[in-house]
Amino acid sequence: MSKVCKSVILHCDCNSFFASVVKESAEKFARVVSMLIDLFNPQVIAAGGVFMRNYELFMGYMRPVIEAECLSDSYKVCRILPAEIGENIGDYAALAIAASEE
Repeated sequence: MSKVCKSVILHCDCNSFFASVVKESAEKFARVVSMLIDLFNPQVIAAGGVFMRNYELFMGYMRPVIEAECLSDSYKVCRILPAEIGENIGDYAALAIAASEE
């Protein structure tokens, strides 16, 4: 867990609520990622948004769920990473759509 994440959790007045929201979000996302891994057997899954900004915090909750839910052979070959494209994914998506329309 990053220093920033630990700091936010420790100094938030509502840290138990915050932690429960993060835990529930991460576990639900982990179930979706598990299904994607089982269905498509990808080598890499890159995710953005909150996951990208809080990768270590989310993966701490996600890893046990994914290990329990996934086919082990599929999970072993799949890396789950924060998207390197950063916050600009929406910009790239808009450009891709605009370029595809004629």
